[in-house]
Amino acid sequence: MLSPEIIRRIRNLNRQDLPKTAGPANFDIRSPSNGRLFSTSELPAGREIENSSGKHWLIEQPLSELCPATHAGITSRSFRWQDKKRELHAELDALQNGFPQAALFLDLETCGFAGSMVFLVGLLLHQHSDLVICQLLARNYSEEKAMFQTLWELLEKRSVLVTFNGKSFDWPVVKDRSILHQLATTIQPLQRLTEISQLNRTANHGVSDPDPLIHCDLLHHARRLWKNRLPNCKLQTLEKYVCGRHRRGDIPGRDIPAAYHNYVRTGDAWQLGAVLHHNSLDLVTLLELSVAVIDRESVRSKAS
Repeated sequence: MLSPEIIRRIRNLNRQDLPKTAGPANFDIRSPSNGRLFSTSELPAGREIENSSGKHWLIEQPLSELCPATHAGITSRSFRWQDKKRELHAELDALQNGFPQAALFLDLETCGFAGSMVFLVGLLLHQHSDLVICQLLARNYSEEKAMFQTLWELLEKRSVLVTFNGKSFDWPVVKDRSILHQLATTIQPLQRLTEISQLNRTANHGVSDPDPLIHCDLLHHARRLWKNRLPNCKLQTLEKYVCGRHRRGDIPGRDIPAAYHNYVRTGDAWQLGAVLHHNSLDLVTLLELSVAVIDRESVRSKAS
């Protein structure tokens, strides 16, 4: 958990005015040459969500419409999972048994530097009898709290969290930013998590895992399976060699913060569409990679 001093520093950073230039962007963040500004309403179909913490934007896209081939392949494989008993790592076993209803795939987009705000929470989950990509968007810097409240409400209904490097990055960021916004006073799982963290720190009660979810970090499993066979275990490397896809025209991750700051400063959502697409691809890759990891682990367990 963040110390009071770190929280104070983050709050001071969040109060600072945005610089006129938010950093270099090799990917063109300008609107098309006709000069017309794109509004948020021109992004993939979305709607405004309002809760007790404020408002934010929500975009929902069924996987069957966004990536029909991936959806068909995942659905058929998940049925085969149910027909076979496999000896798997505990995290993978929980994912296999809980998929799709109990699983939630998570990928964050942040403003870049350590402790910075999260402006996009990308989720892939089972909703309305289908796999759906849900993207929670803060349209300005004040909407982060409401966005995280919605995230926690969705997390309360699931038992398995799936990320890529999420144990080191995404999940600690979710907890720290939620605590910064004082959501622990209203969100039961976060309140319990905070209480146990404080007990462990002050009284050494030895509660080893305060998180209410089983967290399956695919980076750890990918390293175990492919670290000696691939150039590296970055997500897009695994996407290319394991999932068989290669991105073209994707916005580089280093340019995403600048694209968001440009959107907040100008109201032009043209480049934000590229960020949403990048995030969607990351989520699809997480889903495909989880299937590949479970299939590969099954082969290894049979061989042993």
